[in-house]
Amino acid sequence: MTKSDLYRISDSVLGSYLIANSFQRGRPAEYLRMVSGGRDRIIVSEGPPSKARSHFAVFMSYYPDYLNPVKELIDFRGEAEGFPCGPYLNPVTVSRRPKYWSYATEEILDRSLQHVLQCLERVGLPWLESLRDTRTFATNVDPMALLDAAIAYEEAGDTPKAREFYEELMRRHLVAITAFGEKMALDRYHNAFIYTAMKLGVERERRERLQQQINYYPTVQRL
Repeated sequence: MTKSDLYRISDSVLGSYLIANSFQRGRPAEYLRMVSGGRDRIIVSEGPPSKARSHFAVFMSYYPDYLNPVKELIDFRGEAEGFPCGPYLNPVTVSRRPKYWSYATEEILDRSLQHVLQCLERVGLPWLESLRDTRTFATNVDPMALLDAAIAYEEAGDTPKAREFYEELMRRHLVAITAFGEKMALDRYHNAFIYTAMKLGVERERRERLQQQINYYPTVQRL
């Protein structure tokens, strides 16, 4: 089985169910659904290199509009879009713990996709719906994505938790600046540094100098 086979058969099995639930097909084995306040995304993807020819995963997340500023704050330079929550579908929930299904043969793939359909109906789509609640989204957001987490907790009204993430993000910026110099450390993160400094009311001199250099003056409400 090839990757093309995986995507083609996945679309033939999952496509009609997802389209019936208001998703639209994007790229092969990728489905998007626009909802009030954001969008949902589900993709079928090969497993890690050691399992790529035999196993696949189903990734999914909700992308609330209030996280859109992250795209302006960090220069992702063409990196594939990540998943702020989840993203691994499994029979119990959607979590950061990897779950893989087999696609060693077409028959095995069909059985796997039938199980995926059950998981989507019982677990995946209800989980996406639950993420519309800002508090639920915040508790599900990837804590390693510090800016995502800070904004999510701020949107949920948990200012102390949001501050923790903003402060940790600023700490890491300053450690990197000390270790590698400002130019290298902030190469992709000038805007994020400025935004975070304004949120916390810190590093005023460095922040104002950077703003003059790159002509970036966002409107930011301080915590």
